[in-house]
Amino acid sequence: MSERSPITPDRFFSAEPVQRKIARQLYDSVLNLPIVCPCIRLDSWLLPDKDPDGRDPCELLIFSDEYILRRLHSQGINLGKNNPVNNEEKNSLHRKIWQAFVDNSFTLRSMPADIWLSEILYSVFGIKEKLAPKNAMRIYNILSESLKQPEFRSLKLLERFNIESLGVLESPTNPSINLDNHGSGGRIIPCFSPDILFFLNSPEWRHHINQLAETCQVQISDYRSFLHAIQKQRLLFKSLGATTIVQSIYAGETALCLDRDIDLIFMRALRQEATIEDAQMFANRLLVEMASMSTEDNLVLQLRIINPGVVHSGKCSPGFPSSSFAELIKSSGLNSLLELFGQDNRITLVLFPDEMIFNEGLKKLADYYPSVKIGTPGWFFDGLSSMQIYFDSCIENIGLYKSTGLNNMCSSFLSIPSQHDIWRRSSANWLAKLVTCGLVDLESAYEMVYAMAYGLAKSTYRL
Repeated sequence: MSERSPITPDRFFSAEPVQRKIARQLYDSVLNLPIVCPCIRLDSWLLPDKDPDGRDPCELLIFSDEYILRRLHSQGINLGKNNPVNNEEKNSLHRKIWQAFVDNSFTLRSMPADIWLSEILYSVFGIKEKLAPKNAMRIYNILSESLKQPEFRSLKLLERFNIESLGVLESPTNPSINLDNHGSGGRIIPCFSPDILFFLNSPEWRHHINQLAETCQVQISDYRSFLHAIQKQRLLFKSLGATTIVQSIYAGETALCLDRDIDLIFMRALRQEATIEDAQMFANRLLVEMASMSTEDNLVLQLRIINPGVVHSGKCSPGFPSSSFAELIKSSGLNSLLELFGQDNRITLVLFPDEMIFNEGLKKLADYYPSVKIGTPGWFFDGLSSMQIYFDSCIENIGLYKSTGLNNMCSSFLSIPSQHDIWRRSSANWLAKLVTCGLVDLESAYEMVYAMAYGLAKSTYRL
């Protein structure tokens, strides 16, 4: 049996002795702070009626982690995800998938996903063996048995992980959104995620509109009644603890359409006759509408700028760098949004582009507009070196308090503690470097590491 290398207390800190000592002190000061996780994609852990006997390692460590799926896909490894007809067939299929995953897990070495998985096995499940093809089934059996135990129910793990607030992306068309926050006592709150209603060239758009009408009991026959339904659902979400809107915006038509034009576009969409240009203008108009509503209901508007080369269809898809960040901003409708609301202190706009978020274009926006804050690295840029680049390139130029703290939109519940631990260690290490260089004093560094670990996310997202 191959023993796992011990997880050292100084992991991810500099090898330079003085910096390492200061980093350790800073990290220790935030080690026991609660975790604030503003947004996460819903996975099977958080379903209140999920049968614990039906959960298995594949669902919770592979299928729910898009990072692992994408990295393996890039190696030509397709694990598959069929729909077995019964539990026996499911168990057999998932064991084969687990073995295939472990056989190829060496391709993840040194990557963030490998760090998360290693810490989950060691810290959450207490497995001290190093995961390898020879012991894959034995570890699978240990994980399966553990998941049946009461202490591994999601609400118990919320307490164990010291998660104070967990924002879960929910569609406004979800008819069960008014459940008791998954029985979490207020720890799990919804995040308003309306994308499926705003891209009217989707084949499923009309179906989602019908769902929205049924859910909020509003007859949607034109653009005005559609907005009324959206606003009604926003207020419902807020009453359930929601503080944030999470919205994607794509490159497209730059001009804001007039009221008459938007009415015509919406009617064409209801008849399923909308063009791609209609969809672009509609999405950009809704961007402004959502910001306008945020000035009234005080919900944070988090925007993810989607590169035109990225298609989010639930499958792995490539993203191609845009030729110019300025062009992407101008063609996404963000220009019009900032002209109208960039100086408005009633609204908080958090920007998450789909490419490296610490580029020059985004820094200039955050450095100028009072309402804009910049999000943290994610999706290809959540490794240690990327975090250091983010700190050096972005925080150094716009200031720490124009950032949001960690909000990485992770899709795996079990990896949350590991991801936040890496963030806190990386933050402490960067601040220790500033102290040793004389750029900040130690007292200020303690205040800054608290903000990075907890305070910024809590204040930005009004939690």
